Amino acid sequence: MRFRLIEDHREVSHMRVMCSVLEVSASRYYAWRARPESTCSEADQVLLESVRRVRADSHRHYGSPRDTLAQELTLTALRMAITSRRPGPGLLHHADRGSQYAAHDDRRLLTKHGMRCSMSRKGDCWDNAPMESFFGSLKTELEEDGPCPTRQAARSALFAFIEGFYNQQRLHSAIGYKAPTEMEQLAAAA
Repeated sequence: MRFRLIEDHREVSHMRVMCSVLEVSASRYYAWRARPESTCSEADQVLLESVRRVRADSHRHYGSPRDTLAQELTLTALRMAITSRRPGPGLLHHADRGSQYAAHDDRRLLTKHGMRCSMSRKGDCWDNAPMESFFGSLKTELEEDGPCPTRQAARSALFAFIEGFYNQQRLHSAIGYKAPTEMEQLAAAA
């Protein structure tokens, strides 16, 4: 699954950065690319079509696991941000009070990179307004293409939206109608 994510985003992001973030070696990725599709993979496709049929017959209620707060997802996203942005010590990482952000592994990763954790106050949605704004944009702008047929397709779509569009091209009114990467470059040059 990690190799498929790398393969699907080779045009958007540097392959070696993605390998580093996803904790796989480039040689293993190239070996995966060279292998022919396995019998197991073909069987997975048959199973996937069955799942899609059941999902369609149930008005899209069945066929996907129920939307859990997996800690690994937040850790992977944080590692990706650290690898691609290389923040200096003292960076303030803001999160809500979700259990995945308060977990030991998340705190340890922040400490390892000299980051400080900031959490929203209990019951105060205004503390997390920038993230709520991002999720609002994500939901309205990404959903225009319709639901993703697979979890991998969803991951690919999210990666392309965030790294290919939202951070690189989308103009943000809160930062003078500039893209985040442009604003980051301006701040670094100042």
